[in-house]
Amino acid sequence: MDVIAVHRLLMVSSACMWVFAGTGSAGEISPGTQTTQPAFTWSGPSFREFSGVCQGQPTGPLWEHALSWDRWDLPWACCAPEQSKWDQQYLEDWGKKVLAYRDKNARLLPTLDYNAGWAWDRGARTYSCGPWRDTNNGDTRWQVKPREDGAFDVTVFKRDAKGEWKQDKESTSNGCSMWPLAAEHVKDWEMYVRRVVALLRRPPYNVEYFQIWNEAHPLSGFWDGDMDVYMERVHLPAAKIIRELGGKVVYGGWPCCGTLKEFVTLLDKHQAWDGIDVLDVHYFPLSSWQYLYDAAKERGHRDKAIWQTEIAFTDDPGFVGNSYPRFLHWALAHDWNRPDKYVLFFFAYGSPDDPKAYGYHRTCYSGKDLSHHGMSIQTLGALLAGQKLRLYGPVTSSPPLKPEIDERLGSLEAFSVENRIVVAVHLSANNTGSILTDGNDSLDSSHLSHGEPGIMLTLPDITAAQVVKVERCDIAGQRLDLTEALQPVADGRGLKVPVPIRDKAESSAREWNEKASTARTFYVVLHLRPNVRH
Repeated sequence: MDVIAVHRLLMVSSACMWVFAGTGSAGEISPGTQTTQPAFTWSGPSFREFSGVCQGQPTGPLWEHALSWDRWDLPWACCAPEQSKWDQQYLEDWGKKVLAYRDKNARLLPTLDYNAGWAWDRGARTYSCGPWRDTNNGDTRWQVKPREDGAFDVTVFKRDAKGEWKQDKESTSNGCSMWPLAAEHVKDWEMYVRRVVALLRRPPYNVEYFQIWNEAHPLSGFWDGDMDVYMERVHLPAAKIIRELGGKVVYGGWPCCGTLKEFVTLLDKHQAWDGIDVLDVHYFPLSSWQYLYDAAKERGHRDKAIWQTEIAFTDDPGFVGNSYPRFLHWALAHDWNRPDKYVLFFFAYGSPDDPKAYGYHRTCYSGKDLSHHGMSIQTLGALLAGQKLRLYGPVTSSPPLKPEIDERLGSLEAFSVENRIVVAVHLSANNTGSILTDGNDSLDSSHLSHGEPGIMLTLPDITAAQVVKVERCDIAGQRLDLTEALQPVADGRGLKVPVPIRDKAESSAREWNEKASTARTFYVVLHLRPNVRH
């Protein structure tokens, strides 16, 4: 079974079974006891608000400072296994899970998907990636023909060098939940959406956001049909109902197998911008957020929220450290003026601690233990814990670094939260040296008394009297006290912090950074005395 097929199976089967698995005392929660829970209030951006996960459970240390969102499928087929049958108990059990997350001051994002077996489109159809596809990406066409025995012949065509369609392969299918729903079953889909949203919008659940489908695209493995059909039969009807019931619409995770231009063109074609509250993509770099931000602004939607409800699923142990601070810096610099405007959902929460297991070393947990990804998220959550997170501007470095949107480049992002200044440093290996920054300046060993390569940070607005402690923290959470190494600048206004770039030999971070596919990351934390303005 290929990766897409396994991923599809994991998403669907786990979604149908998870509500019966139990998470601690979730099944014992009385809805009546939840009505007095205070509503979510916003006191400014925070890392925890920014950080979520997929297919998790509301237990463990990550929910203290690092996570506040989880995302699970709420499948149509589980609620309505037959056209004339509705499983209300399944839906109410799902509601209990909402309350279990509420007890952790966290929220659950329901994804309304996939097709019910009795609602598939069983007619003949032909579809491709769409006429707006970029060159060399729109070269696949599918033809589905029903057979007398109830199965379907599926023929795939590829475009040759002359631009002509040539048959590539042929197979037989019995259909699946990713097939388009038939036109005559749109009303049934609408009924499912309405019943789910109506229940979860009410107290004590008060669910605000609802995602429609997951990764609808002919190349994703989660939508085996035309994108216009998806918009007309699935997205637009569901979005209208969610809005009517006072909810907010999260687009169903535009996947990286499609271009962002295609996504924007699809929304334009169906005039869908007004009915979407959150533009959502999967497995895109940070530049995707800038693209969507600019596209929304051009269309009069400057304040549109942008999420990634799936990111990562990589065995690169440096991914979180290199990517998350960049996304966070970009978000704080782009009108983060209300709750839930920017969120990343790590995919996925856990996998078995077995090299043969699907997702091994790609999730937050390996078995019962935090993986390198989980420990990296936990480290950032602890460093940036607190409300009113904001950018801290006056930090310079030697060799010089600045915030970069390109994850391949060396970069520096500085944040202020409560009585801390946190600086994320990313060093890329852009030539034959393994620890050189971008630009012409190599790492200087003169900053450190023992000759170890280092980087010098300068904070012009901070004095030694205002500092309680300065630490270097690696992506695994190991800390090194740098307080005694502080140096005043020449005029006495400001501090210089010499920082070694190598992680401790005994820290897991050294191995993780050596295996990182792009830049090495570490953090510098200044703990300030109370009431210091920064």
